[in-house]
Amino acid sequence: MFVRNRAQLLGSVGQERHGLSVRRRAFPLLFIIALLLLAAGCRRAASPEGWTPPTAQGDTLYVSIENGKLAALEPQGPALSSASPTASAAATPTATFPASSSGSPLPSTTGSPTATVTPPAVSPSNGAPAAASFRIRWEFPKDDKASCGGGPEESRKLEGIYGAPVVRGNKVYFGAYDGNVYALDTATGACAWAFKTDGPIIGGLALAVGDTPAADRLYAASDDGKLYALNPESGVAMNVFDAGSSIWTTPLINGNNIYFGTVAGTAYALRSDTLAPVWSKPFETEAALISDPVLAGDKVIIGGIGWKLFALDAKTGNPAWDQPVKGDNWFWGRPLVDGKTIYAPNLDHKVYAVNADTGAAVWPQPFKADDGVRASPLLAGGSLIVADREGNIFSVDPATGAEQRPPTILSRTILSDPVPFGGDVLVMVQGGNLYHIDPRGEAAPRLVAASFASATPAVSP
Repeated sequence: MFVRNRAQLLGSVGQERHGLSVRRRAFPLLFIIALLLLAAGCRRAASPEGWTPPTAQGDTLYVSIENGKLAALEPQGPALSSASPTASAAATPTATFPASSSGSPLPSTTGSPTATVTPPAVSPSNGAPAAASFRIRWEFPKDDKASCGGGPEESRKLEGIYGAPVVRGNKVYFGAYDGNVYALDTATGACAWAFKTDGPIIGGLALAVGDTPAADRLYAASDDGKLYALNPESGVAMNVFDAGSSIWTTPLINGNNIYFGTVAGTAYALRSDTLAPVWSKPFETEAALISDPVLAGDKVIIGGIGWKLFALDAKTGNPAWDQPVKGDNWFWGRPLVDGKTIYAPNLDHKVYAVNADTGAAVWPQPFKADDGVRASPLLAGGSLIVADREGNIFSVDPATGAEQRPPTILSRTILSDPVPFGGDVLVMVQGGNLYHIDPRGEAAPRLVAASFASATPAVSP
């Protein structure tokens, strides 16, 4: 039996490497995250780094290329494909390793033919990559200090950002490990407001657009066990639901309902306007539910550290499959739904393709990567793009699960979801470097934005 609160998370992460086995022991949130990074071979896991994917709005990217900071990047130099306003798969309105500065190719880690990355040369004037395709327009907070809502400037150490930013109008919203939800001006990065919760924010935010601007709601789930419904203009909490256990998932909005899971192993459906329960009782399982819920027809798909992926009837919360899909490690990454097929990543190195109606396997066998898969898969260029923790990016046949071509090897830890950018893909690695990937394999990957503390923003908030 799993103990059901944040300080007593039980299960196993990365046990296939380094002989890790942590069942029936008590660990705080930070240690669980650190353990995930250590399992990937990362030695600098003593503090939260975050793994937020970029969000694209037009040609602007909102990213965290420096730990604990959000930046707006604008194009410069060689052009990339233009992004649509909804290019980020993680931003749905309704609902380190730094690259070597030596210029030498990053090493391949397999004996098969691969694509490697050569970082651009570093300009001695400001430390920024001379051939980077984006420059920083602004970064928040500047010098770890900021004024929010016209108040006095104060210390702001965000520590880490995990969920994708959400853009609406002239504001970008995000939650941080410091427990705050922030609203920034998209043009300048000035902080319009900050809302404080009592715990780190691990999941992303969800924005529901109402009939009038006053009816809009921004939902933030916190490790303090509460779901907050905020006025996105003012940052005032309009409603609060106390789930009684840490929430790490990004809320899912579907019509008038909102869905999320907790570390206690419960899944909830609430009315989005009042936060009143929709189901007669929450769904309960024995282990933490930490994958972002997604909708597959009339089912809510969610997984967690109990090595199971569940399908729940969206109206009742009852199990919709005869039995859950079983993996060999945690289901932490967000599943991808494409028609009747669900692609679910797992830390057991595999991606499972199952039928949304029955949970039955679609492929002859799951696709096996070289390391655990926390990042959500992505469909692009006729391929299912799978990025594992070790930094290998695979192109997989969505119909059969067969590998289509040799992988692209970045040799950098990947925990963040790849996102579409025009017809191509952007991948953020731990440490803040952003890579442009051709999903068709016709062009070499390239570094388009890098984490350099000495880079100077074009705009100072």
